[in-house]
Amino acid sequence: MATSETQAKPKAVSVSTKVTVDQFLRYQAATGGLSLSEWVRETLDHALEREPVEREMLRRLALIEKILLNVAADLSAGVTITTDRVRQYRESLQ
Repeated sequence: MATSETQAKPKAVSVSTKVTVDQFLRYQAATGGLSLSEWVRETLDHALEREPVEREMLRRLALIEKILLNVAADLSAGVTITTDRVRQYRESLQ
């Protein structure tokens, strides 16, 4: 009996799922001339590549939000926003 180490890896495997007729029609309309299989493959690959970028963008947006909240709090307390204060905001986020 062959072990998993000695067995040849398949060149391709299938991924499938059930979808509604409406979903299928939407997917088919979105293919832009590709076969549905090609479109699904490209869409899945794109989702994997995009995910880290989106996480980083959300992280940076959260940092900007923190800075803005700190600036708003300081301004409402009458604090003058100086270059040093801006540096303090940035350093507090690292």
